[in-house]
Amino acid sequence: ITSNSVGPGLSAQLYNFGDQYINLAGANKPDAIAGTYSIEAWVKPELINTNMVIWSMSDNNTGNAQNVLRMTDLNRLEWVITNNAGSQVVRLQGPFLERDKWYHIS
Repeated sequence: ITSNSVGPGLSAQLYNFGDQYINLAGANKPDAIAGTYSIEAWVKPELINTNMVIWSMSDNNTGNAQNVLRMTDLNRLEWVITNNAGSQVVRLQGPFLERDKWYHIS
């Protein structure tokens, strides 16, 4: 899904059809380095013991800076932020996730 829309109340829903993603175009994309934004998601892991990206954002124009929300191969929720040099500057670990159980992330 590619979006050129911005505003309150916008959402997208992805189903179990393999690898799916949303691409925010140009000016509608949050600033990966200095901007403020919030994300919210409902996730239900169907696979465990594997690294799975839930959400990520990067700015390839300025270097390696990125924000990644993922489930680790140890079934743990994790948020990682790296800087332009690719160095990890923040790593927050959340709870362990169970297979086929819904979780609200915000």
